[in-house]
Amino acid sequence: MDSAYYHQMYTLEDGHWWFIARREFARTLLKQALGPQEQPRILDLGCGTGGILDSLRGIGPTTGVDVEPMALDFCRERGHADVIEASGTELPFMDGCFDAVVALDVFEHIDDDCKAMQEAFRVLKPGGVAVITVPAYQGLWSRHDVALHHHRRYTLGLLSKRLTDAGFAVQHQTYTVTSLLPMTWFIRRVLGPFRSSGVPISDIRPTAPWLNQLLLGILRLENSIASCCSVPFGVTAATVVRKPAP
Repeated sequence: MDSAYYHQMYTLEDGHWWFIARREFARTLLKQALGPQEQPRILDLGCGTGGILDSLRGIGPTTGVDVEPMALDFCRERGHADVIEASGTELPFMDGCFDAVVALDVFEHIDDDCKAMQEAFRVLKPGGVAVITVPAYQGLWSRHDVALHHHRRYTLGLLSKRLTDAGFAVQHQTYTVTSLLPMTWFIRRVLGPFRSSGVPISDIRPTAPWLNQLLLGILRLENSIASCCSVPFGVTAATVVRKPAP
């Protein structure tokens, strides 16, 4: 992503409904998948500016990886020292050294996402788990995706196929951010051609406090359902996968 968006993410992610709901959902899925395991070692793949690392505190020791040095500088400002500059397709870790991988809205940024999934599989211990979210439906492609340097959007079928090809076994899969799908489709497919055709811009922007709380409340309710049930549609595709034990 461009440097301006890292500044925006760092400024917004502590209080913005989208970032809060996403990391709370991932934390819930991760804790469910890990069970009572003590102090699991976690890799935050594509850690961005550190908000997800913050949310993983208390579960186990966590290492962050990102390709962008500016993002890692923001992580360090948050107090995260164990962060490393590296590509998702060439992780600088030995085989089987993590109990869990968290990759929230990461694989769409990577040209060779299949290779990145294989790397995530490689660095997991047998029996280890990965929690993954990606943007859903190529039909929702918009200037937002262009601005954030996405290569694609996914269906759950495509995401699951690529993960199983990498060796994973799917434990749970669902869509989420379901209530916003009709509005998102309308804005991007109907209004999209009439919106400014200048420089691509992200849809993640500051939100009025009352609306921020309303949207956060809606997504928290959705996430409580999606954490235990498979919801058939939504703006985000999420999955929990496991590296099979011998």
